Amino acid sequence: MTYPGVLFWLLVLRTAFARGPGFYYVFFGCWSLGTLLVVPSGVSLGNLTPPWIAACFLTARVILEDGPRRYLGALLDFRRFGVLTLCTLYAAASGYFLPRIFEGRVNVVTMRTSAVHGAVPLMPDAANLTQGLYFVITTLTVVSIYLICQEPERRRRFLQAFAWGGVVAIATGLLDLFASAAGLGGLLEPFRNATYALHLDNEAAGMHRVIGLMSEASAYAALCAPFLCLLALTPDQDSPWGRWRVPLCLGLVLMTYLSTSSGGYVGLGVLGLVVAGSLALGMMEKRRTAWWGGYGMLMALAAVALVFLIEPRVFDPLWRAFDRIVLNKTGSVSYIERSMWNRVAYQAYLATNYLGVGIGGARASSWIYSLLSNIGAPGTILLFIFIGQATLARAPNPADRTLARAAKLALVPCLFMASLAGTSAGFGLPGAILFGLVASLCWPVAASRAAAKKALSLDAGAMRSRDLATR
Repeated sequence: MTYPGVLFWLLVLRTAFARGPGFYYVFFGCWSLGTLLVVPSGVSLGNLTPPWIAACFLTARVILEDGPRRYLGALLDFRRFGVLTLCTLYAAASGYFLPRIFEGRVNVVTMRTSAVHGAVPLMPDAANLTQGLYFVITTLTVVSIYLICQEPERRRRFLQAFAWGGVVAIATGLLDLFASAAGLGGLLEPFRNATYALHLDNEAAGMHRVIGLMSEASAYAALCAPFLCLLALTPDQDSPWGRWRVPLCLGLVLMTYLSTSSGGYVGLGVLGLVVAGSLALGMMEKRRTAWWGGYGMLMALAAVALVFLIEPRVFDPLWRAFDRIVLNKTGSVSYIERSMWNRVAYQAYLATNYLGVGIGGARASSWIYSLLSNIGAPGTILLFIFIGQATLARAPNPADRTLARAAKLALVPCLFMASLAGTSAGFGLPGAILFGLVASLCWPVAASRAAAKKALSLDAGAMRSRDLATR
């Protein structure tokens, strides 16, 4: 374990159970350390990086603050997270049973670094346990965020810390960019001691691919996406970030562009469409901030069009980059290899009679293919039922509806990007944050308790009236 890993443990142990929101900042700051191994590989189940360890401490903190009874009540309630819990139990069980049931009968591209270039017969693997653990941590994090964001003050502090995660993502991207330009990439080696494949020296369209402290460009773009989406889509009246929101959004857009990830570029396009749709909805609701946002977007488009008319060659580098990275990506070695992963994963899904090969059993380059090949039709159906429950729910408090809508819309680009490049079945910690926030606004504990008390009082009143009538 390198010195950044030691510093991580000191910081986490110092803040995890201390009063105040300090640990929230540590939690989101850890997201950018995607290649730092903080548990020795001989001791851990796999590559346990800071985000997953911090998520475990976050869950422990919430259980201590809110009580295990309340936590379990939310986890097992089918009106809230019961379906997600059932999906998680199925995923964990699939990682043990399915690789043994279909051992040697199905070909897969495994999660192991040494075997990602070709299909091999299925067999039980340590990745089954590791990926199952990640899925469990993700589910527990959803419930933890749900309970944290129940209280408006705690929610405000949590969302302020969320923006700090975006700052760290930008900072690590700039650190990678300047270290590479100055030939000092070796200074970042202590942060890159994970054992999975790292793509550090790539260039695209003549540009250095900024990856921050993540494993590859697409992982760095996926890191920036949740911060950018929620910051960009949250209305001003619900924003706890004040004047820092716009600079942060611009910084995250720039770093996503410098990552030269095709998934990141497509994600930016989808986000632009979602923002336009959100502004149109706000205009229909006669919100002044939406009108100002719409005017700002039109002025920006007019400025771009004017520059293009005056000097079209200004956009030549951007067009060449987009043409090579997105439009002509189908001819790249990376695209051919990742398409093979998806093809083999889908064939494994069919060969197992739609049950899948077990979580962690097959590698794919798309979240959808990962779901089908790993947890099969049963797990995928359960997961999408939960997603439908969360996204179709309506916040009972009118003041919370705009923030709930922003969190739901932020899920669209994030899940779309995962569908293009996600390699595992879980929706990860970014998805956990957004789902937990949506649930806290749409399924408030206080509202359900008030409804229950009201129902009890009505029942009691009805019983008294019946008693009086009989008398």
